[in-house]
Amino acid sequence: MLINAEYIRGEADIANNIDDAKRLTPYIDKAEREFIINAIGVKNYKALEAISTDPILVLLLSGGYYNNDAIYFSGLKRAIAYLAYSLFVRNDNVFSTASGFRYKGNAEFSDKVEDRTIVRMANEAEARGLKYLNECISYLKIMQSNAKVNKPSRKRLIVIGD
Repeated sequence: MLINAEYIRGEADIANNIDDAKRLTPYIDKAEREFIINAIGVKNYKALEAISTDPILVLLLSGGYYNNDAIYFSGLKRAIAYLAYSLFVRNDNVFSTASGFRYKGNAEFSDKVEDRTIVRMANEAEARGLKYLNECISYLKIMQSNAKVNKPSRKRLIVIGD
């Protein structure tokens, strides 16, 4: 995975006592598998997982300026964080039990958040994540087209006759 639960906590308000392995990590994995790999391609994703030193991919992860500092994008890590957070928000209060699916009850001194508020929060996070992902895709397209333009052509000249 390209990010961890701590990265999401830096972007969104998630309690520190959440069990990351059970409740956050699956959504990070799901966001990367369902959104990121399809968007950037398996080859780029594998290079990022291998901790690529390619400056294009390093900037893709963290975000920043490109195209002579004319364009800014937020980076793939932020996109993943918001997409995973949106999945977490949608699914955090529903648990599978021996007697079927249950909605988590109220803890002492807390109030239940309305379903429409949860949906709104999840939709806002997903929209932000998709916006950041689209910025990353635009960045990759420009960088890949620049790489094709800057590659020297390897033409062979064959002399016919004298």
